[in-house]
Amino acid sequence: MSWSCERRPSGHQRAAPRAQPTLLFAPRHLDTVMYAIIETGGKQYRVAEGDLVTVEKLDVDQGATLDMPRVLMLADGDSVQLGKPYLDGARVTAEVAAHGKHDKVHIIKFKRRKHHMKRQGHRQCFTQLKITGISNG
Repeated sequence: MSWSCERRPSGHQRAAPRAQPTLLFAPRHLDTVMYAIIETGGKQYRVAEGDLVTVEKLDVDQGATLDMPRVLMLADGDSVQLGKPYLDGARVTAEVAAHGKHDKVHIIKFKRRKHHMKRQGHRQCFTQLKITGISNG
């Protein structure tokens, strides 16, 4: 028995290297569109014009236009403006698309050997916003 490497049959060829998949859309970080970082409900969101964003519940009627002055950062191509903490005069306008509730979160508290179990559920309310414009003031 010999330990030499086996040769491939003469008609057998190696497979060609796989080509990289083509992207159907450009990654968001490569876009040159204007975008902003806004703050609402204690959270920060990256928004661009035309985006649909789900935020914490806002007390605004559906279909109403909302003006958000808490803009932390504004980027347009290569130029970036940072606020301290907010940009003066920068505004993001949005239209309230819908109100709703997220899926139920089940909470179970259980203590072994004590004959104690408590079940509870929670559904967090949300507001969907359609970003209609970003202005630098």
